[in-house]
Amino acid sequence: MKKGQIYSCLKCGNSVEVLDVGDGNLVCCGAPMDKVEKINQPAGISKDEADRHVILGIHITDRVHHAVNVQTVLSDFGTNIKTRLGLHEVHKNSCSPNGLIVVEFAGDDRQCDDMHKKLTAIEGVEVKRMIFDHP
Repeated sequence: MKKGQIYSCLKCGNSVEVLDVGDGNLVCCGAPMDKVEKINQPAGISKDEADRHVILGIHITDRVHHAVNVQTVLSDFGTNIKTRLGLHEVHKNSCSPNGLIVVEFAGDDRQCDDMHKKLTAIEGVEVKRMIFDHP
């Protein structure tokens, strides 16, 4: 074991970074933890960009008419979307005409701005951005 190495549990996903080296083995969920060789970082993404989360909230009104155009933009930026979650209200016999998509964007600010502009150019679509930086 060396200082700075990262180990992960295959069962629960916990991970630890070695701060001080001592005797013994790292164990989690009753099994030895595996050393992580390399943290996957998308190609072309700087470490600073990888250490932050850019979240886009996309509100769509009249989903029946606008969802196809929104999906086209999301597909165009598919390699920049780390996480995507779609939400809409469901009533007793029908779905709400409005919806919300939450996207975690992976890419540089220029790409994010481009996606933001293309989405807001669609009638009935509003986009809000949140950025979480890791200190």
